[in-house]
Amino acid sequence: MTFSKRVSAFKYLLKYCKSISNGLFLLGTCLSLINALSPFVFLYFSAKIIMVLTNESLGIVFFLKVLIAFIMSTGALRLIQVIVTYYYNLSINQSSMISGIYFSKELSELNYESFESNDIRDEQRKIANNLQVGAIFEEIYTPFLKNGMLVVGFSLITFSVQPVILVCLIFVIIFKTKLTKTISYYQKKLKDLQATGERRLDYLFNLMSQIGYGKEVRLKSSLLILERKYDEYQSFFYKESKRIKRSLTGYYIITNLLDLVFLIIQYGYVILLFLSGRLLIGKLVVVISSMLQFFKAINDLLEAISMLAVTLKSVEEYQLFLVNNKSLVGTKYEKVTVYHSNTLTFENVSFSYENSDKYVLKDVSFSFNTDERLALVGHNGSGKTTIVKLICKLYTPSSGRILFNNHDIQTIDNENWKEIIGVIFQDFQLFSLTVWQNITLDLPREDSKIKEVLKKSGLYSKISTLPSGVDTEITKLFDKTGIELSGGENQKLAVSRMYYKEPPILLLDEPSSALDPISERLLYESWYELMSDHASLFITHRLGSILFCNRIIVLNKGQIIEEGTHDALMNKKGQYAEMYNSQASYYFGGSDE
Repeated sequence: MTFSKRVSAFKYLLKYCKSISNGLFLLGTCLSLINALSPFVFLYFSAKIIMVLTNESLGIVFFLKVLIAFIMSTGALRLIQVIVTYYYNLSINQSSMISGIYFSKELSELNYESFESNDIRDEQRKIANNLQVGAIFEEIYTPFLKNGMLVVGFSLITFSVQPVILVCLIFVIIFKTKLTKTISYYQKKLKDLQATGERRLDYLFNLMSQIGYGKEVRLKSSLLILERKYDEYQSFFYKESKRIKRSLTGYYIITNLLDLVFLIIQYGYVILLFLSGRLLIGKLVVVISSMLQFFKAINDLLEAISMLAVTLKSVEEYQLFLVNNKSLVGTKYEKVTVYHSNTLTFENVSFSYENSDKYVLKDVSFSFNTDERLALVGHNGSGKTTIVKLICKLYTPSSGRILFNNHDIQTIDNENWKEIIGVIFQDFQLFSLTVWQNITLDLPREDSKIKEVLKKSGLYSKISTLPSGVDTEITKLFDKTGIELSGGENQKLAVSRMYYKEPPILLLDEPSSALDPISERLLYESWYELMSDHASLFITHRLGSILFCNRIIVLNKGQIIEEGTHDALMNKKGQYAEMYNSQASYYFGGSDE
């Protein structure tokens, strides 16, 4: 890691810590100062007491004065330490929660495609483990300040008593600093390994313990295979961490042996000075105590420096991670005007995943306008959901352009684009929040509108009977009075979001897959009204439900193979007609030809 990179990483670290909690610097500095001052107060009064005990001429009164001053000084320091520590710990706890939000926000702005990478998920865990503000202050900032002051203070005391000893101590510092570089290398390896291991083990633990997987685990006898997988991962990471810790332990043994050798040499030297009468008993106690605390302080200081090196390396990796995965979407931040009539156009769009030469979409071109209801159909893996993700700017086209009213959507401001599109994904998510919060999300609450959209989605009769109504929490995760909705009811609630937002472009990816036929028909009837003045794109495998669409596009292996109305495609007797007749035969026992 070059010096310029260290400086850049250090600046980022300071900026990051200040943005989380600027007050922690003041509290950490005060606490470090108090903790560093305490040993010197103890050492000073210890020397005074020994001086009084070895000099009878000073008398009992002077001894009592020294003793009272010692008790009052240490008591005052202890009281201040308790108060500062209390507020320091409060700030540490608060900053740990805030730092999680900070990284969540930054990570949410990254290229969505990157999040499908296993390496990126490991990197996320490393960030969470290595860049916690609380750990940075507790393991680096306060130990560095405290022990730095102790090393300087004890060095000056030792130098004032016997300069030769200080020269020896400086040699110790230089030698141990070189060992610290190697130690920090192994510490970084251990932290990265722990991050990777924890992510995998946490996933398996959640599978075995969370209610969402409870039926699968209990009824399909999958617990045994999960336990085996857990043991397998645990065994692997235990062996790897043991190997790294063995190397670390070896270096720690070397540093402790060096401490012992230098202590023996220096103790021998000061004892010889004492026996020869060149060092008084009071100064002997001061020097021995200073040397003991110096070695502890220098070890703790070098440990803090080692952790700082590990953290700066993590910051450098995180900065590189942001550069490589930061979404370039919307960098020109163009804001577009939404008209009564709008058009979304695909111009020769192709898409393939990073490091893959296989195209998910190949040279796809089409457009759809306001008042038009377009359906995308095709077999699994034909590229339908990829088209939705491209429109949402979760993916970036490998080639070609997607235009909204002749503006390339890659140049449109992200927040502006979020207002324009509304989407229901096949794997939509509801949150453990209230009903109304799940509907409005970041939009202002309007009770009359919430009531209206719940009626349109067919969920009002259910929600209106609840004691807390729309203030009822979804799931019982945080509220025992919360409600567990069925799959179809969850889907209706997701649909309510779309009604509430009323975006110019509607993207519906299997929006009725969990609904019964009657609920599905009622939902389509209400959608027909909603879609009348919106550009709408609809994906489904239930071909009978797309008869209300103006136009149908059939995809196969990432390419458009058919396009037209339902009647036109049925007359063509191609893939669409084959798929439709195949489904119709299940309902009517024959084909519709």
